[in-house]
Amino acid sequence: MSGPLLLPTRNQLEATHPHVVATMRAYLAQVACVLRPGSVTGADLALRSFTTYLAAEHFGPQRVRDVDRPRSRASRPGSQPAPDRRVCCTDG
Repeated sequence: MSGPLLLPTRNQLEATHPHVVATMRAYLAQVACVLRPGSVTGADLALRSFTTYLAAEHFGPQRVRDVDRPRSRASRPGSQPAPDRRVCCTDG
């Protein structure tokens, strides 16, 4: 079995995160109007992967608007918190 087949389907994810899946379906329907089918499939894969991560690691967020930056950054393998890189025009 390949990676995409190991991920839960949207119907399976809907059991734990129905509002996230509803947003995901609406987004995929919108991008399907302008993107090629392969791009929509790739977006679906990325969204299912992220929702699977939310279901496994963060039970709290039940809507997309509940997902904050630390949760989204933590979903990337090997990611570290972003350093504070404020640059001022007077910095050398």
